[in-house]
Amino acid sequence: MRHPLLLQVGNTNARLARETPHGIAVRRSFTVQKLRELGPDIFPAGDLFVCSVIPELTARLQESSGRFIHFASARDDLGFEISQAMKNHGRVGVDRLLGLAGALRLGLRPPLVVVDAGTACTLNVIDDRHRFCGGVIAPGVGAFADYLADRTATLPRLRPRRISTDSPIVGSDTRTAIASAVVHGFPAMVRGLIERIRSEHGGRRLRVAITGGARRLLAESIERVDLMEENLVLYGLADLARKIPRT
Repeated sequence: MRHPLLLQVGNTNARLARETPHGIAVRRSFTVQKLRELGPDIFPAGDLFVCSVIPELTARLQESSGRFIHFASARDDLGFEISQAMKNHGRVGVDRLLGLAGALRLGLRPPLVVVDAGTACTLNVIDDRHRFCGGVIAPGVGAFADYLADRTATLPRLRPRRISTDSPIVGSDTRTAIASAVVHGFPAMVRGLIERIRSEHGGRRLRVAITGGARRLLAESIERVDLMEENLVLYGLADLARKIPRT
């Protein structure tokens, strides 16, 4: 049986993919704005499994007919429990949960933390009892670069991908001083959060997975990374697709 289409809609970008015998194959990538303009008719016919963090686009996709569509949620069987101590666990971002499901699918065992460094940077934890117990939500690397330009009159806007990771810690001018906060400060924040999580959940046994656009920037500064995978959320979505009966 042919594998269904997988759609991941993030805050900034969307990706359409399919699982293959060799892993996840991304068929098309586009901005969320482009998805708004084109609508759901751009997707070929067939079963579709969706991870969406944008309610407006979720609603538009729900209105499309003539195909089987499943929207991943906290109610699905993702391979782990959600701790009863969590408040409003039904409102946890499904991308956070699917990232954890993807890490399990690829062989990482709890206790583990998945760092998803996208528009937002989230750190999500499964404890040694196989329960999702929460995490941390912080600004993504883009926010580090954009915040000062957005909130001040004269400071420049830097594009993170154009900043050299060899930037000195002490900048010699305004641009290199901001660059230091991006390439050194952002990873230092994440590294410090991982260490605090490690002290509370598993110590040296805690496994670390990294996904998202800034994953390579982070991997260079974290002492031990057990898994670095661009398509971690899509792997979690593909694993869910195997469990959902379709008619």
